[in-house]
Amino acid sequence: MYLVTTFALNYSTEKLHMPSQLFLNISLIVGAISCFSIPFFAMIADRFGRRRMCIMGGLIGAVTSFPFFLALQSGSIGG
Repeated sequence: MYLVTTFALNYSTEKLHMPSQLFLNISLIVGAISCFSIPFFAMIADRFGRRRMCIMGGLIGAVTSFPFFLALQSGSIGG
């Protein structure tokens, strides 16, 4: 998470000239969500197994990285 957050902040501000405050706010929101999602996924890992959860997490991370970088490259912050 921290590697992607640092890269996104640097890339968006230096290359895409987007406001850094936007990505800092996103980082705060993701951090707040992590306070709840980490214990939740730990409970799921206890039920289904750590190995299965690590594999699923890796696959989900790999699949969602493409839309993330495409959205980042678009440079759009509008709603």
